[in-house]
Amino acid sequence: MTEIRFTDAVEIGKPRKTRDGYLTARVKAARTGIQDYMGSELGKPDLDRVRVYRPADEVFNLDSMGSFKGKPITDGHPKERVTADNHTELSRGHIAGVARDGEAVALDVAITDGSTVASIEAGGPRELSVGYVTKLDWTPGIAPDGQAYDTVQRSIFVDHLAIVPNGRAGQEFRIGDAADYWGASPLTTPTSNPKEDTMSDALISVVLGDKAVNVPAAQAPAIEAFKDASAKTLADTINTKDAEIAGLKKQIETKDGEIKAKDKALADATSPAALQDAAKSYAKTTEAGKKAGLSEDEMSKMDDAAIRRAVVAKHLGDAEAKAMTDAAIDGAFAFAAKSAPTVTNDHILKDGIRTQVSDGAWGSVVTMKKEA
Repeated sequence: MTEIRFTDAVEIGKPRKTRDGYLTARVKAARTGIQDYMGSELGKPDLDRVRVYRPADEVFNLDSMGSFKGKPITDGHPKERVTADNHTELSRGHIAGVARDGEAVALDVAITDGSTVASIEAGGPRELSVGYVTKLDWTPGIAPDGQAYDTVQRSIFVDHLAIVPNGRAGQEFRIGDAADYWGASPLTTPTSNPKEDTMSDALISVVLGDKAVNVPAAQAPAIEAFKDASAKTLADTINTKDAEIAGLKKQIETKDGEIKAKDKALADATSPAALQDAAKSYAKTTEAGKKAGLSEDEMSKMDDAAIRRAVVAKHLGDAEAKAMTDAAIDGAFAFAAKSAPTVTNDHILKDGIRTQVSDGAWGSVVTMKKEA
């Protein structure tokens, strides 16, 4: 198991000044449950956070609780263990009593150094932080309240109780190795209810969506970079979709124009004037068809264009008319309609044959019919 030095914040009660000038107070320390630490503090730099479990049987172990008694109160966390050799130099008071208080350890403390008492009364540092040594059992598991943990504190032994600056939520948040700082401190303010823990100033606030959340300061740049990349991707996607929508709008406008043009053409073609012109044109066409020898029954099965082609075929022949375009048919029909065949003479031969000569646009046509 790993042995490491820790610092835990203490909730300090309202101090009382004794008649001999000491300050005394009842404080709570060393709660049970799970606390979060930075992996680098506990020799696990590959882990961003380590969940440390403090079981009740360790926190309230008689040897562990007994280690609080008589321990010195120091001005900040010293860089070394407090022993008989440096006690006079470092001590500013002592822990006078210890008892269990629910899920925490209650301490009676006394500040006996005059300058330290004066500093506290003048508004100087007044928070307290426990410095202790513990062994870490790196066996993960599940605590009784259902929370998972990565390691367990064993053999908790108190070294000192430090007075730390006010305004740091009662904790030493800046953590380093034993050469510069006394030990590791939790990332959350100790309470008797882990669900009510608040994040320390080792974290930094970043905005995700419409909410601000606290994250480890070391991770903030990566999160901000991810946010920037996500924002750019979203902006690029929006621009692409906007271009697609603009293209679709243009297609819709084009189709709307085509539909409007077709609607106008249909409206023009079905107007009273257009219908009258069409009726007149059809009448002229059928009249020319009659003159060309088409019966009404034949023409009733044809549209205007078919009648025109039939009239031209009567004059030029089926093969010739079939080879002509619609435009050529229209021209030939116009000429044929103006040059409708007329009867110029009518002879009855002696043998009973009637000879009829018709002059038309393409020459004379002789029709012979035997009399009955």
